[in-house]
This record gives sequence, C-alpha cells and structure tokens, in this order.
Amino acid sequence: MNTDDVLKVLRPLADGCDPLSGEIFDATSSYNQPGVIRALGQAVKLLEKVAQIESRQRQLPANAGKPWSGQDDQQVAQCFEAGQSVQQIGLLLQRTPGSIAARLVQLGLADDRLSLLLMARRISPRAQAVA
Repeated sequence: MNTDDVLKVLRPLADGCDPLSGEIFDATSSYNQPGVIRALGQAVKLLEKVAQIESRQRQLPANAGKPWSGQDDQQVAQCFEAGQSVQQIGLLLQRTPGSIAARLVQLGLADDRLSLLLMARRISPRAQAVA
C-alpha cells in the first residue's frame, strides 16, 4: 500500500467518517473520540509530508544523489570544456544542474557554483543583484 492509498483511508477517519461507506461514525465510536481524531490528524499531516517528499524524489533525474564515478567526472569535464551548459550536462548524465555545477567546482573547472547556475538560467549575476 503506497502513501496515497494510506491517506485515502486515514483522511476520512480523521474527519470521523467511515472511509469505505462515507458514513459519519456514531458519537460513541472510538473513531470519534477527541484523542483518536487528533492522533489520526497528526498521522495524516506526517504522511502528507512523506507524500510531498516522495513526489519530489520521483521528479528527480535517475542519477540524482548517486555517487560519482571517474567516468562521470571525465564526461562532465569534456562536456563543460566543449561549451555545454550545466542544464545540458545534467540532462545527459541524468543529474540536477546544481549537482553538475557543484561537481565542476569540486573538479576545479569552475570557481563559483552560483554563477554556473545563473548562466544556466540565462540570468547575469548583475541582473540578479538588481532584482
């Protein structure tokens, strides 16, 4: 059962309803007791945060967060020296532009991660300072 399925069950319970029938629980039901409702509400809030994290992780490139290999480093260096942007290199290596920029700095091929990211967005540092 995934997080979204769990939330589909817990949200109605936290609202005092049967998740299958939609009927409101009787006032004497243990599901309608203040402590139980608060606990279910807290569980829903926590699971919603988990669902947000899972959603963000699904949107990340396939290699995000994975260790870098020597081959990755060579490819990053070659692409950067060929004039490709951090966006282009990120798409090629299935990594985020931020990780590409950080790796270029770590490899000594660039001085400033922020400048690389601003260039990727085609925003000059001066325009960024003015904004």
